[in-house]
Amino acid sequence: MRLFLNQIWPHKTRADHYQDLIAVRLTSINQIIDPWAYIICRKFQALSQSPLHVQ
Repeated sequence: MRLFLNQIWPHKTRADHYQDLIAVRLTSINQIIDPWAYIICRKFQALSQSPLHVQ
């Protein structure tokens, strides 16, 4: 969203560029972590539903 808005309203200070860099880094980290979180959660869900699981 920030990158889209920057096309309409250009940067005025260096701090604006820094905030965009943080937004891009967080987006990149999210794309890396999401598949791993899905795999781990599915594994724990499968283990909790197995007939050998004792509560």
